[in-house]
Amino acid sequence: MKVLRVVSDISPFVSGGIGMHTYEMSRLQNLKKSIDLTVLTFSKIGTFHKFPFKTILVNQPPRIFGNAISLKFFKKLWNLWEKFDIIHAHSHMFLTTNMCAFIKLFKKKKLIITNHGLYSQSAPKWLQEIFMRTLWGFSLRMADIVLCYTSEEARELVKKGVSLKKIKIIHNGINTKKFYPLGSKFKNKRFTLLWVGRFVEGKNIKGLLNIIRGVKHATFITVGKGPLKDYFLDQVKKENLNVQHHDFIKNDSLNKIYNKSHVFILPSFEEGFPRTIIEAMSCGLPIICSNLPQIKKTASNCGFLADPRSPSEFVKACLMLSKEVKKRKKMGRLARKKILKNYNFNETVSKVNEVYLE
Repeated sequence: MKVLRVVSDISPFVSGGIGMHTYEMSRLQNLKKSIDLTVLTFSKIGTFHKFPFKTILVNQPPRIFGNAISLKFFKKLWNLWEKFDIIHAHSHMFLTTNMCAFIKLFKKKKLIITNHGLYSQSAPKWLQEIFMRTLWGFSLRMADIVLCYTSEEARELVKKGVSLKKIKIIHNGINTKKFYPLGSKFKNKRFTLLWVGRFVEGKNIKGLLNIIRGVKHATFITVGKGPLKDYFLDQVKKENLNVQHHDFIKNDSLNKIYNKSHVFILPSFEEGFPRTIIEAMSCGLPIICSNLPQIKKTASNCGFLADPRSPSEFVKACLMLSKEVKKRKKMGRLARKKILKNYNFNETVSKVNEVYLE
């Protein structure tokens, strides 16, 4: 079976959840003799990476709201389309996926789209609503199958006009051998809180700053880039806040960053199903995150849920876990156990492969 994966972002050219997800899935699927996989994606000009699977790379043009606009990519996709049995595109918010939906009007092939969250954190919400009623909605409706991570996301997709018959829920997962506890000796001596993500409005950066101000005895580690990064670091410097910032951490080194920390926090206003949460839990960290519907089931008994509009709730939970060491460790053990049982990425890939064979 010949499968063409179409994705705008892939690790290591682009950091983030989708990039890591598509890289790991492609790596594991490439080991299956029954699947002949090729990945069509963008590369960064001047960089080289030897992938463990077949790739067709197009030089990445400038991006608008995280989206690359490339006529060359469209021509390449159009010419490749009929050489494959299945087209598997990722995220209806990428123009690369919208291209797939358009081509399907003229060339009939099985199109699968994986939903990585209904809305972006890079563009204004009013603009996204327009796209959801037009281009994004069109792309989802053109798909033969829409994959999503949670039942909450499935219900939202139905509200947006996607047929329930098209939707299949396959949980996200991670490589639990790559993200694992290193033991208490590896932890920072000082109570440490970790945040990983893009510095954008949807991540509640002002709320994050208020949390840092409220837990002054702790060290905060932040990892990521984005349009609000300079604002964040300016405030950190101005107020002399105890923050250790990294623009980028290689995927192979992320495990060490998680293990240096005691608690993972994520006060976002909006998320899909955040990969960072299950990475942290797999490393044995309790989590304090926003009370978003799609996260509740995963986070239960493994940390605290809080209202992202109320940083004081996050501060209260941080202070509690800084004092109650036994509770913190118990939640961390439960987190690791839950990931091993429910979020193993090998199982995720196996279920996607089953969808290909339907």
